[in-house]
This record gives sequence, C-alpha cells and structure tokens, in this order.
Amino acid sequence: ARRSSDLTGLKFPGTGDRIVQFSLAATDVEGTAKVTVTAEGGGHRVTETVSISVRNPNPVMLDTYREMIGPGEARTFTYPSIDGSQVEEAALSIASFPAIDFNGIYMFSSDYEHLCTEQIASRGLTLTAVKDMLSEENRNRADVLIPELLKLLYSRQLPDGGFAYWPGRASADEWVSSMAGHFMMEAEMKGYTVSKEVMTGWKRFQKRCVRNWRNTGKYDLNDLEQAYRLYTLALASDADAGAMNRLKETPGLSAQARWRLAAAYCITGKKAIAEEMTDRLQPTVPEYSGYRRTFGSSTRDIAMIIETLVLEGRTAKAMETAVSFSERFSQMEYTTQTVAFASVAMARLAEKTNNAATEAEVSENGNTRMLKSAKNVCETSLAPEAGSVTVTNRSEGAVYVALTAKSRPPYSADVDAASSGLGISVTYRGMDGEVISPERIAQGTEFIAETTVHNTDPARNLSSLALTQMIPSGWEIFNGRLFTPEDEDSGYDYQDIRDDRVCYYFSLPAGKQVTFRTRMRAVYQGTFVLPSVSCEDMYSPAVSCRTASGKTTVTAEGAGN
Repeated sequence: ARRSSDLTGLKFPGTGDRIVQFSLAATDVEGTAKVTVTAEGGGHRVTETVSISVRNPNPVMLDTYREMIGPGEARTFTYPSIDGSQVEEAALSIASFPAIDFNGIYMFSSDYEHLCTEQIASRGLTLTAVKDMLSEENRNRADVLIPELLKLLYSRQLPDGGFAYWPGRASADEWVSSMAGHFMMEAEMKGYTVSKEVMTGWKRFQKRCVRNWRNTGKYDLNDLEQAYRLYTLALASDADAGAMNRLKETPGLSAQARWRLAAAYCITGKKAIAEEMTDRLQPTVPEYSGYRRTFGSSTRDIAMIIETLVLEGRTAKAMETAVSFSERFSQMEYTTQTVAFASVAMARLAEKTNNAATEAEVSENGNTRMLKSAKNVCETSLAPEAGSVTVTNRSEGAVYVALTAKSRPPYSADVDAASSGLGISVTYRGMDGEVISPERIAQGTEFIAETTVHNTDPARNLSSLALTQMIPSGWEIFNGRLFTPEDEDSGYDYQDIRDDRVCYYFSLPAGKQVTFRTRMRAVYQGTFVLPSVSCEDMYSPAVSCRTASGKTTVTAEGAGN
C-alpha cells in the first residue's frame, strides 16, 4: 500500500478509444494506496487522486510469550515471523505480581470484529479497566475507542431503558443490559462523559427487572443474573437493599450468585455481610462454558470471585487465587465476556497491591532503555520488526513478563481448511441455479454463494454462532434488504452486511445444518484473494471451522464494453 508505481506515458492507441486500462499490484502492507491520474490533451491538464483501501483478508494472530524473571536475571524473547507472517504490533508487560497480559487483551478487544451489544459492552469494560496499565500508544488509542463504543451502545437502548442484543430487536436482554450500565459507570468513573438520559432510562429498567425477578430453581444462573443486576445498581449508588436481602436468603443460591451479591454488599459498605456470605466458600466454581443466559464460563466466574475478594479486603486470598487464575487465563482462547470480567478483577487487584516498584532494563535493536514505575505494572511498545528483546530484572523481587506480538500471514499466503465441532462448505451458483467455479468469473456476472454450516456434535446445541463470509476485492455484495424486507424465516438472528463481508449470527441445534445464500456480483477485473469463510461459537472459540482460501480472476468476458 505504500509502494508507488510510475505509469507515466500511457496513451490512447487510437483516436476512437476512450478507456485506458492498466494494472496495479498491492503490496503485503495494509493501508491506503493513492493513485494519481493525470490527463493531458489539447492544451489542457487534469489531475485526480483516488484513495484505495488495501486490506489483508487473513486473520490476526496473537502470540504471547511469558516468563517469571528473578532479581538480576535476564531473559531473551524472540518473536520471528512464522510462515512468512508479519508482526504488526508488539508490546511488553512487566508486573510484580502474576497479572494477565493487559496489552494482549487490549489488542484482542480493539480488533474484535463482531458487534452485538454484549461485545460492545465487554470491549468497553475491558478498555476502561486496563487503560491505565497500557503502553502510552495503546492508552491513547483506548481514549479514542471508548467514546466511540459508548455512542454505539446508546443506539441499542430501547424505549423501556433496556438494551437489545442486536439492532432492531424489540425486547431487551437482561444480562446485556446490566453489562451496558456497568460499562457506562466504569467509563464515567474514568472521566468519560456519559449520557444522563441513557443512564436514567437504564436505572428504571434495572429496578423493574429487580421487582419482576423470580427464582427458576434450576441451574441456569438465573440467580446470578439478579445478583449482577443488584451489583450494577449498587455501583450506580442506587442499591435496592430489600432485594439484596431477599436474594441472600433465597434457598439453593448458586456459588456464583453468592459471590456477586457479596460484591454488591461491599460496594454499599456492608463488608461484614459480604464476608459472612463467602467465608466458607472456596474461590472455585464447577467447570462449564457457553450458557447463553449469561454468556459465561467458569473462568469468567473466578474473575468475579477475585474482584469480590479484593472488595472484601481479603487481598492475600485474592492474590493467591490470581496466581492460578493468570495461568489458567493465559492458556484459554479469549472471549469478550471472559476478557471483560478478568480485566475488571485484575485491574482492581493491581490497584489494591500497587505498592511494589517495578524496574527493568529492555534491550532491542542494539539499544537499551530503563523502564521504571512506582506501580506494580509497567508497559511499553516494541519495534515490530526487531524480532527479539532482552529483559533484565532490576527490581528487588521477581517480575512476571509477558510479550504479545500481533501478526498476520501475508495476503498471498494460503489458509488451510479446518474444523472442530462444526462443518462448512461453500457452493457458488449462477442466477439460473447452475454450479459455477469461483476461480474465473466474467465481469458483470451475478451469482449466489451458498454456505452450509453443520453442527457435527450430536448432543450439543449451539446458540451464539458467527459466520463471516469475506469476499474478494473484485466482488461486491448485493444488499437485498435495500429492496425487500428481511425474511423472518431466514435462519439467522442477525445479518451484518459490510463492504467486504457478510456476517450471519445464528443458533444451530445438535446434529443440524443450515444454509445461507448471499447474492454477489463480479465487478472489477483482476486476480484477487478468495478469502477463507469461517464460522465460530463466539463464547466457545474451540468450536469453529473454516474453508481454505484461494484465488479468483474476474475477466473481461461478458463485461459489455
């Protein structure tokens, strides 16, 4: 995108010609390419510059390298390109306690592509929690992103004050509504301007839900939903003491609900009640994942427990739990839900234990600099092209180092097909229904991409699937919603049509399959990457599949000129 080509000298080969055609080749670098065209003739000269966005369709990869380094010891971290992948960003985190990788989760949250309201609120919670522990460059980016996420969040509020999971939905999602308010309050506490009208409507919705709540008596974390709602009202300085007391006395209250309700009591200044509720509880929960009601997992719930321990003043126990949690967290595939609550909990712990200065010597590209911080966490950006960095611990105690490198295979690199719990296939058909090859398509041709996703697990229903169908740069998506209303029996919960992709969000029962049809058109001549089509469970990333990438050529045949 940064390379320029001099095409001076192109001329009309004949007086009857009116079009000059020339080729452009993209580099491996993402960005904005500028093409300047100058036409001269008859004593006149006209110049026009066109900006063309150059993107890499391959997925972003985050690689994290971790080490504990004793006083005076040194470690060298290397992050070479793998299979030609280019490192786009690298950051180093050094902490005096076993913290999570704040820069790594920033990179995950800032680049996350899906935009349901849970994900907007989760990203906002993550960024407000970790902002003060990021490198200066990432901190400045977070300052820009947080107001944008707040604005997007406001657009999802319904007349009753709750928040819809997807735009256009008529009813609010109660867990997501609690998260929306949680994000707004954390943002306000960090100095961001939050709409008072939106907050007022949200409080009204929360209070009505508190009054209407009934215990279902089954393990679907319905009680956690109520406890979290009461926690958010306590944060908003509008606690419902009566509802809190009633929930506390509810028979069979889950461990998750007890820990979250205890946090609400702490916020209202009643730590003795909180400690009584949790004194005999272990900081663990049964293993589970993917409950649609709260988007939760056992990892998410342990993060909530750590936050409660910090609020109760049981810092030593919180630190002990954080040691095993940070190891567990580093080995998991991120989800927005888990990252958000882990960020809030570990940021609270960092503030509470912020009494150990951190000092380290960092050497990269032959240059050495000192990192000093009165806090127990310090962060710095690294030169992506360096490929290695040496860290020497100059602190009095051990430090925990995490290096995160964000990379992406070159656009020309092949992506292999893969499947885990899901199957996927794509068939291309002309408008007459006949199968066509995507490898060579005439300019102006309209066709249908039929994408079939199969839940290969015979026993597990999947409720939060996201299918991302990226298209080659030479094709464009035909948006049928501009001409006809959306079909309610389309098989998806929400469809997000963008310039370069269509995303389908849907549920899929055990053993079933669904097919989505996307109308497209071959528009620009040339040879382009045919990106991989992928599908994943947004809250259980191990359940995923993708097709192999390829190439497609849009030819001049049948172009009509």
